[in-house]
Amino acid sequence: MRAAQKISTTKTYTANLMTTKFAREKDLVERLVRRLGLDVDGYEDPNANRPETGADVTILRGRQRVGVQVTILDTGAVPGKAIGAEKTQAKAALEGGGAGVYAGWGNALPIDAIVSAITKKARARVAGFDEVWLLVSAGIPEHGATIATSFMTHWLTPEALTVSTAKLLAGSSYQRAFLHPIMALEGALYAWTPAGQWTKDVRPK
Repeated sequence: MRAAQKISTTKTYTANLMTTKFAREKDLVERLVRRLGLDVDGYEDPNANRPETGADVTILRGRQRVGVQVTILDTGAVPGKAIGAEKTQAKAALEGGGAGVYAGWGNALPIDAIVSAITKKARARVAGFDEVWLLVSAGIPEHGATIATSFMTHWLTPEALTVSTAKLLAGSSYQRAFLHPIMALEGALYAWTPAGQWTKDVRPK
């Protein structure tokens, strides 16, 4: 393969990865927006054909541009292992033409994993938006899987999140932060703002 062809192939592969990443993160942001009951005009990739902004998805609301940094909670004891198990099971289910069921990687009360995820994102400096949000998504089903990496939201209190992460978030770029367990026994959403503590909203499923 000629050098020019190699460069072209690499650029195409990189572009496809970025498109897939944005599509996945946009889906998670859309789930949050629906959960919040917000009216939005649309979404944009803040990093398309421009320097890295520090955000993953832009929410368009009238003249307001909200930059959202998205991270997926890994509740495994070994970083990457829980998410890796999900992907392996999802691939096997897809190849086998059925739905996989797996468990064992979840953490009943993954406060350490939550603190780790927020600590990493709190260091990021995001600018160029009217408002900046952090979204930590959990319990995300892979295609072909019926149980995702998850935790028991019944046992995770907003007070515990406040004690563990409020100081980290107060010194960050974020005006709002959310912990959104998608597949869980209760329809919980945790939210934080600099003016107060974490709160927990539960809706019937």
